Amino acid sequence: RPEDPHALPELPTESFRPEQLDRHAFLYNAINQLSDIEKAIIILHLEEQPYEEIAQIMGITRNHVGVKISRINQKLKTLLKPHL
Repeated sequence: RPEDPHALPELPTESFRPEQLDRHAFLYNAINQLSDIEKAIIILHLEEQPYEEIAQIMGITRNHVGVKISRINQKLKTLLKPHL
């Protein structure tokens, strides 16, 4: 059976407390609601890639990366607000 490319990754349950699992699940679900471009940018950012690297990968300017990350963070806060 082929893997669903939009499925959430498995979380290692042995290293998280139950309340942490809920928070991680909410975050993964919120990220999954982003556009493909937004997902790519925020994942690269969460992997601590520098803005210059993200800009090169995405084909946008470094400044545009900063703007996009700011807007994505705001969108994630809005999506997560009911769960915090």
